[in-house]
Amino acid sequence: MTSDFSSDLPPDLQRLQTSATRLETPCGAGTMVWHVWRPNPAQALAEHPPVVLLHGGSGSWTHWLRNIEPLVRAGREVYAADLPGFGDSAPPSTGTDADALPAPVEAGLQILLGERACDLVAFSFGGMVAGFLAAQFPARVLRLVLVGAPGLGVASRNTVTLTPWRHLSDPAERQAIHRHNLAALMLYRPEGHQYAGAAYPHRQHLARPHEGAQAGLYRRAGAGADPGVLPGVCDLRP
Repeated sequence: MTSDFSSDLPPDLQRLQTSATRLETPCGAGTMVWHVWRPNPAQALAEHPPVVLLHGGSGSWTHWLRNIEPLVRAGREVYAADLPGFGDSAPPSTGTDADALPAPVEAGLQILLGERACDLVAFSFGGMVAGFLAAQFPARVLRLVLVGAPGLGVASRNTVTLTPWRHLSDPAERQAIHRHNLAALMLYRPEGHQYAGAAYPHRQHLARPHEGAQAGLYRRAGAGADPGVLPGVCDLRP
């Protein structure tokens, strides 16, 4: 199934969505959404496994806005997920924390990839999910790349306190908290706060920061780092 797109999205994201194949796999009471890009047959690298991208909290597959096309141009087949309970994906049936997500993610990969192993790349909260998945389903993961992952026992001097939101039923209240959390985590210029989830006000899941990425408003991952490029992902380019 090809993906739908909205004309109010930034041009880069519109281009990505229209070039992707949108697939859905069972998850909870609904489905888990995947966006898939395959390289031109002349560029495809048959000897390399698919790349699976897991986004961070307060986001969706659009966290990888600046990484997908370079990977596809390098000949990689790319699967970018909306994790269960995030973006367009339904919540998992067994809980809401990271340890509840590996089972539906692996079930989806079983449908999409069969027994093929993948290079698994994960950012922030997605890194914790990826760690659980690799531990529970080691045959699935050929290489694991973690970007800014929590739970590694590394103390941070700049911890960010996030506001809880899952107990709220009012979409407007959720949206306000998503904007606040996204700004605290990722947006380093105040004018970027307006972009947090702006194109998807109807969603009840986490906000989508794609317009912030388009405007170059993310917090920097490290000294001298490009604010939209996640360190480590380019290691997958052959």
